[in-house]
Amino acid sequence: MATAATANEATSLYRALIRAQRQLPPHEGRVLRFSVYVRNRIRADFRANIAADPATAARLLSAGKEELKALRRLLSGESARKYPLSEGSNMMKVLPSKATFTLLEKETQERLATETTTSFLSAYLYSRIKQKFFS
Repeated sequence: MATAATANEATSLYRALIRAQRQLPPHEGRVLRFSVYVRNRIRADFRANIAADPATAARLLSAGKEELKALRRLLSGESARKYPLSEGSNMMKVLPSKATFTLLEKETQERLATETTTSFLSAYLYSRIKQKFFS
């Protein structure tokens, strides 16, 4: 960052983003947790742009403030209230059910993390068969 004021503003934004990230709910039993992904993304973005020129720093700070606002809207439920999805909407037909993310045990999630998304069905079926016949 170019100036002390810009550096202070960046530090303040970083801390606010990390505080907001800590409010995300934990996803127990999940290999890939959204809150951890968000934290790692915040850190990586700030580290990658630590020596940005003043114009780039100003642009990045502005974008970061917008991201913070979006994260706060997500945490407060404002987005869900403002844009509710009815059960019959086309979007609800496309989105996986809320239970989908907790169906898979850790072993299957780890397999999926190393395989392509097209192997989801085989990994899911493997987990169900294993659970039914070998548990």
